Amino acid sequence: MRALSLLPALLLLSACEAADSMESGPVHEASFIVRYRVEGTYATCSISYRDEMRTLQREDVAPGWEKTISVRVRTDQSPFDALVQATCADPTKTGKVTASLVANSTLVAVETTAGFGATARAAGQLTGTGTVRTD
Repeated sequence: MRALSLLPALLLLSACEAADSMESGPVHEASFIVRYRVEGTYATCSISYRDEMRTLQREDVAPGWEKTISVRVRTDQSPFDALVQATCADPTKTGKVTASLVANSTLVAVETTAGFGATARAAGQLTGTGTVRTD
């Protein structure tokens, strides 16, 4: 008799699980080739960028720096926050710096700034459906 009393609860639980799985839909994946670039007139810049593992990396480099990474994003994951940022300071001159972000051969974001301690930033979100969103 006890097993029969659990039957309605099991049927309800089963129906809820089926509804949840229908709402989420199939999982898709999008691939991106991401190119970060920093150009400018400074001797060196401190650069931050997001790598393939979603980790923020930092390097001190000369302008003319470029980094290309491959990223895969699934629809059941949060978007990939692509980012490149360059802060440059030269006490002997005022310069300019440009940071750019390209995903799958399409320019996503670019920023140019000038002055001592200038920071240029380019960012965008890459999604599992293949779309790109900008800040």
